[in-house]
This record gives sequence, structure tokens and C-alpha cells, in this order.
Amino acid sequence: MKFIDVSDKAYNQILTYEMLGVTESNRYDPYTLSSTPKRILPASSPRKPHAPLFSPLHESYSESAVSVESRRALSSPRKQPREIPKTPYKVLDAPDLQDDFYLNLVDWSSTNFMGVGLGTCVYLWNASTSRVRILTIQFKFSFPTIIFFFA
Repeated sequence: MKFIDVSDKAYNQILTYEMLGVTESNRYDPYTLSSTPKRILPASSPRKPHAPLFSPLHESYSESAVSVESRRALSSPRKQPREIPKTPYKVLDAPDLQDDFYLNLVDWSSTNFMGVGLGTCVYLWNASTSRVRILTIQFKFSFPTIIFFFA
């Protein structure tokens, strides 16, 4: 899963407008019939209504290299970053955890379970109830090498 940073989204929005002239209002959506797709090579370029060239409000007289739409996107309020606590609220003890770079002995599932391979056993910890269950039986000379939850 890729997490999109707010600054990346703003950068992509500005880059899309500056390079392609596409804004949120004129973006083509193939699933709706409300807008028509932009032609790649139009026979004639469409005219946008502009302020008269002799007006000081005309885009040609702007001191900024960024367009009005991009400046509007840059000045919009940003989402505050999430506050992450510095101290843990729960500490789990993991005796007999193998110290090997190539083993993957901890995994978190989408159903809020954590699987941990400790020694020769695999344990499941339910984060909702804080209960621990043993998943496999102990074997004398074998140990888990990977813990992985499927979707």
C-alpha cells in the first residue's frame, strides 16, 4: 500500500495543471458522462476568456511563474500531520526470538492479529482483546522461518 503525502498530492496537482492544463473541474472521468475527454491534438486550440492584455490583472504581467490555479492550490489549507506518541502504550515480551536477518518472524494481519515466531512455536496475539494463543505445537529441532498473513 502506498501512502500519499499531502505535499506529494499538491505537487502532482500543480504539475498536472502547469504541464497539461488539467484541473479538478475539467479532468476527464471515464465513468461519468458529465465531461468530455480532452482531445490530444485538437484542430484548433480553444480560447480561454482572459482579461484584456492591457489590464494589469492579465496573467502576462504576473511576477510569479506559477499560474493562478496553482497559486490557489498552494494557498489552500493543509492537513495537520498526525501526532505520534514518543512512549509506547503496550510492550510485548518476545523471549527466544531468533536473531537472524533473513527470518521474518513478526507479521500484523488485517484482522488486528499479530503473529510472532518464538523459539519453536508460533503465537497469535489479538490486539483487540490482548489474548495470546499458541498456533503450532513445539518441535524439538525445527523453528519457523517466516510468519505471513494472507489478505
